[in-house]
Amino acid sequence: MFTRNCPGCGKELSYSRKGNLTRAIKLNKKCMSCSKIDNPSKANLGKKFTEEHRYNLSISHGGTGKTRKWPRHGTWAKRVKERDGCCQKCSSTENLHAHHLMPKALLPQYADVVANGITLCQSCHVELHKILCQN
Repeated sequence: MFTRNCPGCGKELSYSRKGNLTRAIKLNKKCMSCSKIDNPSKANLGKKFTEEHRYNLSISHGGTGKTRKWPRHGTWAKRVKERDGCCQKCSSTENLHAHHLMPKALLPQYADVVANGITLCQSCHVELHKILCQN
């Protein structure tokens, strides 16, 4: 069992794996009671967030703090959807999404290459991400 103190209140927190402890330290994770004080989910509904708040949310969810918007993403997605015309898994033509085959975070040089995209409907896209997150 691995332990550390909550950076908010000092309460001792325990982790079953060293990797979980390392990640919690890296992300400066707080205990459940401190997290609820810092970010009550219902209180933020409908609010416009500042850039600083978006940055902090990104960091707290494991991001890099950089903006998630890629400058040419909209035109790239439009070109991928025009090329394919329908979901490449189930042939649906409703609620289409463009999905990067090679993640843009890993290979940013291919982020706006049409050949690096595939068109999927929303349900197939969600299903694909569930499979990818399991590995």
